[in-house]
Amino acid sequence: METRKHYETVTWGKMPVNFRPRDFRQVEVEEAVHHVTRSFPDVLDLVPDFSLLSVSRDPERNAMAVLRFGDEGKPMAFRRVVHREEGDLLELLYKVARHVRSRRR
Repeated sequence: METRKHYETVTWGKMPVNFRPRDFRQVEVEEAVHHVTRSFPDVLDLVPDFSLLSVSRDPERNAMAVLRFGDEGKPMAFRRVVHREEGDLLELLYKVARHVRSRRR
């Protein structure tokens, strides 16, 4: 039997957000992306084409994100340490959005 990491995809503007359904429900990812889009509307224009964001949980259940900008080869990792699981995806995406915004400086 083949073991594969199964991902689903939600889009954040032009950037795909891959997530593992066993870690996050699709509706949770869609809601977090919607909130971040409303809170950081300028971020969508700052993300280069062919960028990709992947979110999952590590073995300790911390929310993790790996962001690969389309114009750079090296991915950046972000982590949200769990104090509570509810809402940690949204806080993680806020952290990613703040980083994207800081790149323009």
